[in-house]
Amino acid sequence: MSQPVLTIGMIFKDDIRSLERCLAALEPLRRAVPCELIMADTGSTDGSREVASRQADILFDFPWVDDFAAARNVVMDRASGTWFLSLDADEYLDGDIQELLRLLDGKDALSRRATFAKLIIRNYIGYDMAGGYSDLALQRLVRMSSGQRFEGRIHETWHPRPEDTTVLLRCILHHDGYVGLDGEQGRAKRERNLRLLRGELEREPDNLTRLVQYIESGRNEPDILTHLERAVALVKEKPQGWELAGPSIFRYAVSIAEERKLPGLEDRVREAREWFPDAYCTRIDVNYLMFSHYWEAGDFAACIPYGREYL
Repeated sequence: MSQPVLTIGMIFKDDIRSLERCLAALEPLRRAVPCELIMADTGSTDGSREVASRQADILFDFPWVDDFAAARNVVMDRASGTWFLSLDADEYLDGDIQELLRLLDGKDALSRRATFAKLIIRNYIGYDMAGGYSDLALQRLVRMSSGQRFEGRIHETWHPRPEDTTVLLRCILHHDGYVGLDGEQGRAKRERNLRLLRGELEREPDNLTRLVQYIESGRNEPDILTHLERAVALVKEKPQGWELAGPSIFRYAVSIAEERKLPGLEDRVREAREWFPDAYCTRIDVNYLMFSHYWEAGDFAACIPYGREYL
């Protein structure tokens, strides 16, 4: 095989439900550019390894050590491509790969300058992928010459500079791995994630990114209000990253107060408006939450200003 332009790296465990779909969707990309597919099995017992063996160029076992970065980095250590693309088994690459191919061919100024690229992760609410979804741009592609490696036991990532990053807006990874995460079927994954996040917060209690992640994953946990109050207080101290994490934290402060009928809801709304008046989390989410709050209460006059601002 010629020197690969792209290494596709994956870790998997018991993903028989979605793995074949994921690998089949990579075929157009693998035909279009020289690729290698490197896969690490962290302990499958459901036949996933047999599926992977039919497609992977390199397949090996890596015992799970409660550390996503460690698992992904052993894959990166085996990569020989110019670029590295990180994928999960419960997602699949959309058929429109032209934007990705233009980046990989290295002929234009953007592709020569970029070291990292974000792809659009489309998170569906149902396994049929026919209903609602939300889109999020996440780092998934890195130039191997950067020397970057994953960091973080969970929600692992690289740490690029914004000026080194491009966003591939039409390169979509369809993802159904969050379906049922809040219910009984997602209990094992949810509890694992929360355990890892608590461990990260024990090491870095003032890490706003980790606090946001914990609040997102653990809003029904007994200690969620403690972590939420800690996050709000930290934002007000204006540490590094407060402007990025703050809008989400204040939005969650409003939504959890409204959901649980806690006292001080209007105070939470006022804080969000004072601290982050132009953030989408305030202008869209907070206004919609309060419109719905007063609508359900039958206070239609109070709905009007929130509805107008939301629109």
